[in-house]
Order: sequence, then C-alpha cells, then structure tokens
Amino acid sequence: MLIRISRFLSNAGIASRRKSESLILQGKISLNGNIVKDLSTKIDTLTDEVRFLDKKITIQEKIYLALNKPAGYLCTVKDDFKRATVMELVKGFKDNIRLFPVGRLDFDSRGLILLTNDGDFALKITHPRYMIHKSYEILPDRPVETEDLNKIKEGVELEGRKVIVSELKTNTLKADKNIIEITIHEGRKRVIRKLFDFLGYKVMDLKRTKIGELSLSNLKEGRFRILDSDDINKIFKKNI
Repeated sequence: MLIRISRFLSNAGIASRRKSESLILQGKISLNGNIVKDLSTKIDTLTDEVRFLDKKITIQEKIYLALNKPAGYLCTVKDDFKRATVMELVKGFKDNIRLFPVGRLDFDSRGLILLTNDGDFALKITHPRYMIHKSYEILPDRPVETEDLNKIKEGVELEGRKVIVSELKTNTLKADKNIIEITIHEGRKRVIRKLFDFLGYKVMDLKRTKIGELSLSNLKEGRFRILDSDDINKIFKKNI
C-alpha cells in the first residue's frame, strides 16, 4: 500500500500529521537508509523501511484514552524543564506504544484530555475545520455582568479573530453559582482564559467536561480509561 510518509508516521503514532511533516523537514526521518525531506514522498508500507531516530517504525494498534487531567500537568510528551506531563499519568500502559496528547489543556486547567497514537484522529479533534466542540466549566473571580455575558454570546474579538461560543449557561445547579458553562470549537492557546481576562475577570478554575458528546462521566481526577467505538462515535456525533 502506497501512502505519504507523513501519513505513515502519523498512523504509526510518532506524531500528528503536521508534526510528522516537521520531523521530515528537520531530516529526522530516513527511508531505506537515506534521509528524506520531500513531503510528497510515498512509501510502500509492506516493503519500505522507515526509521525515526534510528528506530524502525511499524504501524501499531490504534489506542484511544480519555484522561481526567489534574491541574499541574503539561499536555505534552516531554518537557525540557522536567515539569510533570500527562504521560506520567498513563505510565506503564502499553509502554511499547507511543502515545501523545490530543490538543491543549493548559498547565493550570483540568479535565478531559484524549491521548492516542492515531495522528488522523488527533487532526480531526484539533483542526477547526472539523468543528469538534469542547465544553468547559469556568469559575471566574466574581459574577460575570450581564453586559459581558452578552458580549461573549455575540463573539469577542481576540488577536484579530472572534471567539465564537456555541453554548453559554450561567447560574447552573452547582454549589457555586458563579460557575459558567461554555462550549467552543476552536483550540487557540489559553483562549478561554484570555477571553475572560479581556473582559476584566480572572479565571480561578477551568475544567473541560466534554469533547463532542464524550463527557468525563464518573472518571476520577488523575485516572484514565480506554475508549471504545461507542465513545469515539460520541466525539463526532454532532458532525455525522
């Protein structure tokens, strides 16, 4: 089967398609003993040998995990400053399979994050064109004024682009009535914190509760579970 080398790397769980292309351009990928930097290169998955950091790459079984991330962990495979990453929370789970976190959930935030070795799946979750909605619970430092809530609903422009909110709920049946539930489909870095900061509020707590229609449910903080086909369908439910 002939496929582009970046897709092969993505399917093998090395990285997302975009990051795989970066690895190729950096000269870190070899094909049959020769460094390859042409992104259009196609390989035969049955006969060609692809290596990354001098290790032979093979297609692995596809793994999908849901993790309830506590605050204080980075959503990255490795940190140069040796800070804690979400990989420590899945340590020991199929060590022979190279997993990576899907998308962003910043260091101080908590809640639902996905991990996988499927680059195509990761792209569909993170790229704006697929419109995968993510839902959050936000605790601001004070009640949000009605005028500001209306601004959020209409779309606040940040960094030259509007933040489009799909759903916004206030005064929910939570212990703290300041909690706001918000659903967006974009993944700009710290976009929700920046949104509230722009309006004059500090986010005291931010928790992602859903990706698509997949929720944390009863998953305890710091724990993970394997997703099945029904779970995957819930993620893409609104987009089918």
